[in-house]
Amino acid sequence: MVRFLTSFVLALCLCPPAAAAEEIHLAARKGDAEALRQLLDAGVPIDQPSTKNTSQPGVTALYVAAQFGRIEAVNLLLEAGADPVIRPVGEDADGTPLHMAVRRGSTEIVKMFLDQGVDPNIYDRWQATPLHQARLRKNDDLANLLIAHGAETDWRAPPIGDQIANADLAAGEVVAKGCAGLCHTLEPGAELSLWGIVNSPKAARSGYQYSEALLSMGGDWTIEDLNSFIAAPGRFLPGTGMYYSAPNEQDRINLIAFLATTSEN
Repeated sequence: MVRFLTSFVLALCLCPPAAAAEEIHLAARKGDAEALRQLLDAGVPIDQPSTKNTSQPGVTALYVAAQFGRIEAVNLLLEAGADPVIRPVGEDADGTPLHMAVRRGSTEIVKMFLDQGVDPNIYDRWQATPLHQARLRKNDDLANLLIAHGAETDWRAPPIGDQIANADLAAGEVVAKGCAGLCHTLEPGAELSLWGIVNSPKAARSGYQYSEALLSMGGDWTIEDLNSFIAAPGRFLPGTGMYYSAPNEQDRINLIAFLATTSEN
């Protein structure tokens, strides 16, 4: 066994960091703390992203350990200085280690990250927070834990109401028929239609499979509610089933102004 471990460490030292990086991800996935220690002692970079030769390129060992609920591995990597807020660099992965822990439903790992000072409002490429992930999975215990550590429940985008009158309606129509048109239609009375959505009641149209979050919200779709919802659905309404977002404020102004014209009123 000693001879095997010696040969294993020697082989790592002879390999370039990128090649050895895959070993650290595999050890993290298995939760093999001893292998992780040997790899780190051999000089493998702790935050080395996985390569294109893996099924999930661009993520760190800590991300993988959190994703698979490997408590001991997460603890070891954090103690060794792994970055808990580093984001994936690949196109096939998203979120942060905290997002992964919440998706996994691992309360202990979530607590580890929060105790490390990780911001509970950190968001992914879709502007979704860990609280959104918890509510999407109906995990009230994790949701309450995140809220107790400062997770926002009332996030809003900066108001745009005073800019609607100067919006570019033609540009808004392009957005409506392009990005929004992937999931919705503008035909009056049709399922999944956005016709007349401005100032109409929330969660009151046929053809939609509304999330519990939206069903419990109530009220009408005001300009400012639409603005915040489209800017970052998972931040404005944690637990929503909508992922499309329009981070660009001018796009939202143009889109909402155009949608306001699709009404009998």
